[in-house]
Amino acid sequence: MKRGGVLFALATAAFVLALGASPSHEAGETITVEDSVPWKSLDPQADPGFINNTLPIHFITCEGLYAYPDASGSAGMVAQPDVAATTSISGLTYTFTIKSGLEFSNGDPVTAQNFVDAIARLQGPVGVAAGNDALVSDIASATANGNQLTIVLSGTPTSSLLDRLAQFQFCPVPPGTPIDTVQPDTMPTDGPYDVAASSGNVPGGSWTLSQNPNYHGSRIRNLGTIVWKYGMSTAAGDVAAGNADYAPNVALDQTLNDTYGAISLAAAQGHQQYFLNSAPLVGLIVFNTQHDHPLANKTTRQEVACAIAADRANYTSQVGGLGAVPVNDFILPGFPGSGPADPCAGVGAPPPNLALNGLFRKMSSPQGSTAAGLIQNDLPNDTVAPTFSTNIFSDIANTNWDFALLSIGPDNTDPGAFLASLFGTDGSENFGGFADGSIDTDIGLAEAMPLGPDRDAAFANVDAEIAAAAPAVAEYAVPRADLFSAWIGCQVYQPIFGMNLNLLCIRVADTSVPAGGSVSTGTDATPAAPLQTGVTTPTGGSVSIQQGVTTATTSGYSLLSQQLVITAPPAPDAQHPLVLTFSLDASVVNGVDPATVDVFHDGAVIPGCADQSGTASPPTCVLSRAPLTGGDVQVTVLTTSASTWNFALLSPAGYAAATIARIGQLGLPRGTAAILVGTLQVYEKVKGKAACLDLTALALEIRTAQAGKTISKAAASELLADVAQLRMLSHC
Repeated sequence: MKRGGVLFALATAAFVLALGASPSHEAGETITVEDSVPWKSLDPQADPGFINNTLPIHFITCEGLYAYPDASGSAGMVAQPDVAATTSISGLTYTFTIKSGLEFSNGDPVTAQNFVDAIARLQGPVGVAAGNDALVSDIASATANGNQLTIVLSGTPTSSLLDRLAQFQFCPVPPGTPIDTVQPDTMPTDGPYDVAASSGNVPGGSWTLSQNPNYHGSRIRNLGTIVWKYGMSTAAGDVAAGNADYAPNVALDQTLNDTYGAISLAAAQGHQQYFLNSAPLVGLIVFNTQHDHPLANKTTRQEVACAIAADRANYTSQVGGLGAVPVNDFILPGFPGSGPADPCAGVGAPPPNLALNGLFRKMSSPQGSTAAGLIQNDLPNDTVAPTFSTNIFSDIANTNWDFALLSIGPDNTDPGAFLASLFGTDGSENFGGFADGSIDTDIGLAEAMPLGPDRDAAFANVDAEIAAAAPAVAEYAVPRADLFSAWIGCQVYQPIFGMNLNLLCIRVADTSVPAGGSVSTGTDATPAAPLQTGVTTPTGGSVSIQQGVTTATTSGYSLLSQQLVITAPPAPDAQHPLVLTFSLDASVVNGVDPATVDVFHDGAVIPGCADQSGTASPPTCVLSRAPLTGGDVQVTVLTTSASTWNFALLSPAGYAAATIARIGQLGLPRGTAAILVGTLQVYEKVKGKAACLDLTALALEIRTAQAGKTISKAAASELLADVAQLRMLSHC
């Protein structure tokens, strides 16, 4: 369960971010993150998952049975199969087939037993110490049989298990990992990155995250290395000064938002640096409902709750702070089952002369005292005595309080565990001691329903039922703020885990130019910087080139790792297009014919231009491909709009298929064509030395056909050029 206090401190930034202050970067190299939060263990079973900034690290170092997508908003909120190739559910029994060919960063294979061991660690001393044993309290057994994992639940069926399995606490652990001992931060992991080095629990230490050399999944890895410094009180200032690239979860600050946020001049110029994202946290006023407290009485509790709820707008703006939005239910907006749940119609005013003790988080900002003042104003005939705590989640257990202002959020998108934890009789976060057997039953019934609209509606009804019982008042949903240097782009915020570190990329160029002006990352591609890009805009304006890498695959092609995200004003028409020039180093094109280098725009291969007039016809087209000195290749593209660009060579199989098609177009005698096509079809099915021998045989067949005059000299020359390309693609 994610926790906060009143939430994040408001602060006024005493610094100014300078565009261009950050040092230059090359795609795939190191970026530096500075985090104000101190060190904590990265052992997945030992991390309780309260509010912390390490969730994005777990997200890129772990591949679990299920996972949330690398996406923002609702697209990132539905857990999908990941390491699980198949899932079978029969009552309380879940059976998963583990994908083959996956490895930990140390080369050990990922097996079903690795997940059994992770569950055992959650149930054992490591999980108990972190409070993570609650995640597996209903797991009666977990067993492995080859590549099959079987989990049997106790009690009643639940549809929440798959969402739980997407939490990082269920990350598999490599063979031999002790059940009862917290492991070093550098323990092998199976995600796209691993923790290659750690300073340990020292102030100002760091983790070094590198690309997992044994990762065989499909997630994008734009960055080569991420150095994450923790316990850095100067994080935001260091990013401002250009000494770091990213500071997570910084202060909610109006000045920063005005200067570098979504509607700032910086954003209009294409380099927004300050991002407010909807964190899965709700600000609650929780009531102590135990028998010796004034709010144990349901009617009194409802009256107090409704008096406070009527002032929700002020709580949101004055306590929730920048970017907070009012909510009137406990399930956050966008989560399954969310919807209005405000049962205050007909509820009377609170009784006079109540004496209420309030517990607030002590903060450097006036949020705590502001909240106390608002509650006193909402209850003018009663007395509110505030207590300000430096550790509210500790003091809530041993302080005399009648209500407390907290912020709490779910660990996944399933509402059942969240509501049960907060308001179930035995809930781990049920700080007010609320107990209602009917609500317990209804949560259980909704939990057991199959995933879908009916289940969501059932939870919406439970949410309304809880609101009517008034164990708490929901006030606002809270954002979090992230600050970047001007040279970091491709920001995507995952709703559960936070900023997608693996998708961040480098802005290698970012400037404004006049009409007809150009922006370039350089002209000379090298093995260290294998892609150089130029953009010429007919209208002028802000142009940004963000460079990263991709591990995506495309059928029939060998996709090069270089990926670009270009932003520029759209062209006024096809006659005055944007002109993009891409120079690829010989080290990535491997000496192939420039004609075999294809360009993809937003995932689709683009055709050649209709002519050389300079008109973008079709609207995105390749004007030319040309060899450069030293084996480099330059590709010129005309387009009416910029976006995401990738580069690819036809794969050996794809090139062979193109050659077969060419044979069909040459009008060869049927017997000759059949011989050549037959050899190519055999070539497509083999690799290595056998493929090279097939190509040697194919070249001999072409020359024999030419000598026998069943194929022209020109056709033979064209096909032999194809054979040469195939030999190069096959590394013969």
